Amino acid sequence: MILGIDMYQQYKNPTHVSDKGASNSSGAALLSIPFGIQFSYGRNNASVALEAGANISPLAFDVSEYKGLGAVSFPLMAKINFGALTGHSSNRLIGYSLGGGVQLNRTELFGLTDNYKELNRRFFSTYVCEVGFGGGVGGFNAIFYVKIGLNKEEAFSFNSGLVTKTNLFQTKSSPKKKSIQQS
Repeated sequence: MILGIDMYQQYKNPTHVSDKGASNSSGAALLSIPFGIQFSYGRNNASVALEAGANISPLAFDVSEYKGLGAVSFPLMAKINFGALTGHSSNRLIGYSLGGGVQLNRTELFGLTDNYKELNRRFFSTYVCEVGFGGGVGGFNAIFYVKIGLNKEEAFSFNSGLVTKTNLFQTKSSPKKKSIQQS
């Protein structure tokens, strides 16, 4: 389970979007909440993971030309986790992760001004890469991450923040189970 807060995010809509000459970007530094789920497989100090999530930003807007509020993104990623970020390591306190995938994004969700009532924002995708660094113990991690995405239509996405990752299935083996597993 993943839950956190973005410190900053920025989205730029594709260039083909007709905006009556309006700016194509939107950003937020307040109340941006990423959450999701990650399935991982690994041992000790390395794991691979698939992650699906959402990032809701009800206060995102374009600073240079206010059109409306809100942004949302849905990242789908594959990651390689090392050290403490595997969720399986018992002897490491810090770790890092590398990931890549696709993220669906949409800006100006509600509250359009009268000048932009006809603004037709749609979901657009970006190909994202992410780097994370953090630490933790047992099945709990705190991670600082930076995720950047681009596509061929000059769309752009940027997310950075802090997330916590909790391994809901982390269990300790009892001494009796260990002896059975070793035989």
